[in-house]
Amino acid sequence: MTIQVELNPELGARLAAQARAQGMPLERAAARILEEAMASQFQTPLKSHPR
Repeated sequence: MTIQVELNPELGARLAAQARAQGMPLERAAARILEEAMASQFQTPLKSHPR
């Protein structure tokens, strides 16, 4: 699934910095954060799909 999300400049910069620190594309970093948040919220690990 593809989604488009509007981020404020500060949040966008923080996301970009985290992606760079982890050596991954911005989109993958955002997907990982979303997966972790969803797993935490529902206390159920989600299967990661290869990118």
